[in-house]
Amino acid sequence: MPTRVIAVGNTEATGVTIDADPQRTVLVVQNLDTVAGTDYLYMSDERGQVAATGVQIAPVGGSLTLRRTHGEEPEKTWYLVAATAACPVRLMTLMGEPAIVVERKKEEPSPQEPERPRDAPRMPKIRVKETGYL
Repeated sequence: MPTRVIAVGNTEATGVTIDADPQRTVLVVQNLDTVAGTDYLYMSDERGQVAATGVQIAPVGGSLTLRRTHGEEPEKTWYLVAATAACPVRLMTLMGEPAIVVERKKEEPSPQEPERPRDAPRMPKIRVKETGYL
C-alpha cells in the first residue's frame, strides 16, 4: 500500500485536498502529531467548515480507514484541516479492484451429518480462495 507523509495546515487555505480518484479502493488517514489531547485532525468530504463538521481524528496515531468493500467512498474528494499548523499526517492508499476469487468446494458426505429430508436442497459450500486485502 503506497504511503506518504504530508503536513496539514490549520485553515481551509493551508489544509490539504485529497483529489478524487475512481481507482482508489482504500484510503487510510493517520494523525502522526505527538501532542495528545489537543492536536486533532479533521476530515470531511465537504469544503467549508471542515474543522466544525468533519470527522475528528485523534493525535498520536489515530486513524480513519475508508474501504470501498465496506460501502464507504474512498474515491471521493476529501479535505483535511488540522487543529495546529503543520500537523504531520500519513496517507495510505490502495488502488484497483480487490481480487476476490470464490470456488465451489466438492461436496463430500460426512458421517456426522444426519440424513437430510429429500425436499430440502443442500446449500452449496464455498471457500474464499484469495482476497486482495491482508
